[in-house]
Amino acid sequence: MIIKNVSTGVVTIGDIAGPQSGEGLEIQPGASVTVFNEQAHESLQLGEFLTSGQLLNMGWAEPSAGTPVDFGAAPIAAKADALAVSANIGPVSLIASVPAAGLYRINAYVVCTVTGTGDTVPNFIVNYVDETGSNAAYLNAPSAPNATLLGATVTCAYLAAGSAVTYSVGGGSFANGSKYDIHLAIEAI
Repeated sequence: MIIKNVSTGVVTIGDIAGPQSGEGLEIQPGASVTVFNEQAHESLQLGEFLTSGQLLNMGWAEPSAGTPVDFGAAPIAAKADALAVSANIGPVSLIASVPAAGLYRINAYVVCTVTGTGDTVPNFIVNYVDETGSNAAYLNAPSAPNATLLGATVTCAYLAAGSAVTYSVGGGSFANGSKYDIHLAIEAI
């Protein structure tokens, strides 16, 4: 692998062990990355990385010749953690104004932390606006108010520029002490 820092001109050439699934390489600002296939005598310029902390995922990609490929991490548009939720809440703001229209990934992890026997599991909802108007993404919830159960969701939504994104918890009963932790992240993709 050849790594050149374009701001300092330092070039690093050498063999490195390829990352395993789920691992990556941290590329410093101003570095460009080229992958060279010795058997085929071909190289693939992956482009210049402009921000620190981007993750280069060495997964398989088939770019057209000469097209830079940036395997950087998706930028987080919003993140929220609501802990020990013991009542219906919301709407709670995630994004006051979507900066740019486009496709966004909604990641959610909901876990029941305290069992409330006889309580009903609430709905966990992300509300957003796309080009057709208001919409709601219902997140996977634990199947019962049991402290060993969780719900996880990864879904996509087209978000309209300037619109708000909120989340809410509704329709549940908490009289017997059920509590939930909610972890949300929205990424521009």
